[in-house]
Amino acid sequence: MVSFFGYSQNLEPVKDRINYEEEYAECWKVFVTPEPSEVKRAFKSYLKDRYDVKLKGFGMFSNKDVLYAEDVVITKISTKRINFYLSVIDEEGVSEIKVFGNYGYSLYFNNDKQKDEFIALRSLLVDFLNSYLPEYYKEKVEDATKHYSKFVEEDEDLNKKIDDNKKEIEKLTKENEDLSKEIEKNKEEIKLSKENLVKNKEQLDNITKQLSTIKR
Repeated sequence: MVSFFGYSQNLEPVKDRINYEEEYAECWKVFVTPEPSEVKRAFKSYLKDRYDVKLKGFGMFSNKDVLYAEDVVITKISTKRINFYLSVIDEEGVSEIKVFGNYGYSLYFNNDKQKDEFIALRSLLVDFLNSYLPEYYKEKVEDATKHYSKFVEEDEDLNKKIDDNKKEIEKLTKENEDLSKEIEKNKEEIKLSKENLVKNKEQLDNITKQLSTIKR
């Protein structure tokens, strides 16, 4: 059992009551984590695929709290025509699912009368949960895996860039060290060249002076 927000995702349906159109009906209730709109969409597909029953009240232009399929045959519940109702609402961040039904009059299936149909409602709800939730969470795992893999790959790329930059820094550092040595060497050469230049100028001045005193 996973606990959250004061409710528990206990997938064992429990008996409950619901007030629908100013009448109370016995029902089966569970809490699940998918959002109400996702649950409604999935239940609508489930009834259509399994029993060729169209669940009304949810679609492009409608999103009711209670969805319904009236005057239909859902063989898992009964071979007779019934009215089936599905309530899905948000309860503090989780989805509360309730299922109930009747034969077309106000007496809803309950544990005293139409007990078989009432128990069958529970079986239908459990069958839906088994068909829906594993696939729902499988998709969640796949999405989370893709998300995780994306960032792992990005992390590897960033670390590779860091390694490449470190190598480039090491290379540039070595080049800078060599250039610094070359600069120091050049400084010494500049010093020697300057001394030599001064010396040669002095010699030139000296020679020029001496030559100027010699008669031609």
